[in-house]
Amino acid sequence: MSVRKFLIILSIVTILALGAGFVYYFMFLDGGQGSFTEDGAETGIDSFPFGESSGGRDRGDNNTSNESNTGGDDFGSINPLTGEFLFKQISKEPVSGSTFTLDSEKVRFSERSTGHIYDFDIENQETSRVSNTTTIRAFSAIWDSIGDVFLTRTIDEETGFVDSSLFVLNQEEGWQKNILPRNIKSVDISMNSSIIYSLGSISNGVSFFKTSVKQKSAEKIYSSNISEWNLDWINNRSVLATTKPSDSVDGFVYKLDTVSKSFSKVLGPKGGLVAKMSPDENWLLYSSADRNGIETRIYNTNSGVDTLLNIKTIADKCVWTSDSEFVFCAVPNKIGTVSFPDAWYKGEVSFADSLYQVIPERGDVEFFVSFSEVFNEDIDLVEPKINENNTIIIFQNKKDLSLWGLRIKTEVEDETEEETEE
Repeated sequence: MSVRKFLIILSIVTILALGAGFVYYFMFLDGGQGSFTEDGAETGIDSFPFGESSGGRDRGDNNTSNESNTGGDDFGSINPLTGEFLFKQISKEPVSGSTFTLDSEKVRFSERSTGHIYDFDIENQETSRVSNTTTIRAFSAIWDSIGDVFLTRTIDEETGFVDSSLFVLNQEEGWQKNILPRNIKSVDISMNSSIIYSLGSISNGVSFFKTSVKQKSAEKIYSSNISEWNLDWINNRSVLATTKPSDSVDGFVYKLDTVSKSFSKVLGPKGGLVAKMSPDENWLLYSSADRNGIETRIYNTNSGVDTLLNIKTIADKCVWTSDSEFVFCAVPNKIGTVSFPDAWYKGEVSFADSLYQVIPERGDVEFFVSFSEVFNEDIDLVEPKINENNTIIIFQNKKDLSLWGLRIKTEVEDETEEETEE
C-alpha cells in the first residue's frame, strides 16, 4: 500500500474514532447531555464535530475584501500526521470557474450567481473576498494558471449571442475589463495568459486567433472549414484542437502550433472522440464511443502505440500532472450503455465517480479513492485542475457546480520519496 493511500485511510479512521469519542463523551460523560426527546429527536449533540454539515451557513452578501466566504464550511479532513487538509468542499455555492494562485497557496474561484471572486487559503482553510469588485454573472469563467486573468462567457438575453469579456487584475485598480469579439465559439487561456479562440460561422468555417492581455489586436493563426472545435492549451506554445464530440460523428484531434502556425493531425476518425494531451506532448489520453458505450485509451504520439485502459470514462474527466508522469481520471462507478458522450453532456445521465491514477509509460491504472466514501456524497466530476507542484486537485461536481479539493500528494510522501532516492 502506498504512503498516500495509507494516509487517506488513516485520516478517515481517525475522524471516525474521534467522532465516536465525542458522541460517547456527550451522551454518557457530560451530565446526560445528548438525550433524546419523546419524538426521537436528538438534543445536545453537534452532529458534525469537525464543523457544520455540507449544507453550510448562509454567507450573505459580502461587500468588503476582508469578509469571509465560508464556502463549504469545515466539511473536510485533516491529515493527523502533517496538519494538511486531505479533502474539502471549498464552495457549496455553484462556481463558474476556478484556478490556483501563483504560489499554489490559494484556490481562486468566481461565484456563479453573484460574480464575486474568492480565495480559499489552503493552509489556513479560510475563504475571503479578493476585492470589492464584482464581475459579471457568467455561465463560464476560464482562468489562467495563476489567478490574475480570467475570461467570462455570458448569453445576451435579448439576442441570444454569446458575449466574452476578459478581466485582468491590476494591483492598484482591481479588475480591468476588456471586451472580446462577440459569438466566440471556443476559447482557452494558457499558463502565460495567452488566449486562443475560434471565430466564424457554421456555413463558412472558423479561424483561430491568438492574443494576450498585452496585445491590442489578435493574430490569425489558422483557418478551418469545420466550424465546431474544442480548444485546449497543451503548454504555452501548442493547442489541442478537437472536433466537437458526438457518438454519431467521427471526431479528429489536431495539434496547433501557435508559433509555426502548423496544424497537424494527431488522431481520428473516431466516434465521440474526447482527448487530453500531456504537457510534453508525448501522450494523448482519449475516450471514444464503442458498441459497449465508451472506451478509454492512452496513445503514444511518438511510437503510435495505442493502449486500451482498464477504465471507462470520458476524457474531460481527466487531468495531467505538470510533469506528464501521471494523469488522474474520475471514473463512473456505473456507466451504462447509453450514447456517449452525448448523454452526459446533455445532462441525460449523471455519474457517481471514483478517482484513478493512470501511469502512461506502463499503461497501468491504479485506484486512488472513492468520492462517495470519502466525501459522503456522489461526485460527477468536471473541470479538474492540478496545482503546479502536483499535490492538490480541484474540481466541480456537475450535479450542483460546487467546488471541491483533494490532496493527492502529501509532504510526508515527498520526504519519503526523497529519502528513497538518496
